[in-house]
Amino acid sequence: MRKVRTLLALWLTASPIALAAGPRLRTFTSPDGVFRFRYSPLLVDRTAPPAGVCADTASPATTIVCFAYPEFQDKPTFGGAAAFVAEVDEPEDACLAASHYWDIRTVRETQINGVAFKVFHVSDAWMSHSQESSFYRVFHNTKCYELGVQFMTVSSGAFDPAVKPLTRRDRDEVDRRLNEIILSFRFLR
Repeated sequence: MRKVRTLLALWLTASPIALAAGPRLRTFTSPDGVFRFRYSPLLVDRTAPPAGVCADTASPATTIVCFAYPEFQDKPTFGGAAAFVAEVDEPEDACLAASHYWDIRTVRETQINGVAFKVFHVSDAWMSHSQESSFYRVFHNTKCYELGVQFMTVSSGAFDPAVKPLTRRDRDEVDRRLNEIILSFRFLR
């Protein structure tokens, strides 16, 4: 009986770790070989045509790649979430300044794999929708790059009858998957 309890305890301890790790990450390398990052195979490539959470529509940015979290079939309050990399057609000083169209909540600096980025936390709301964005900007080898993570929700009050809302656990899972892209981003040249 003691052996069974020990095995059960090991199984219960190991199971969340195995579930949290999920499938192996894949590697994306930009077509021009300038950068790469790792991403979960659970994410969906939404690069062409970029729209919604796959683009920064408030600046002159061209999306290079975008991976979105799949829809929650039973939770229509999830409006979409994605991580993307874009090239912004701006000189260095404008690159590291905020777009005047953003409703900025905070600005900070961070390091991603040894490279300094300026991070703009932005939010917006309209007709029962809200969107939170984090734009990471860097000027690298004469080009402005923007890494973005965006999360859109729809108010549960927009539905009749009421629907199941996203849980904190849902949100944490989406954030974790999208931030794997940001945290693994690196320039190759």
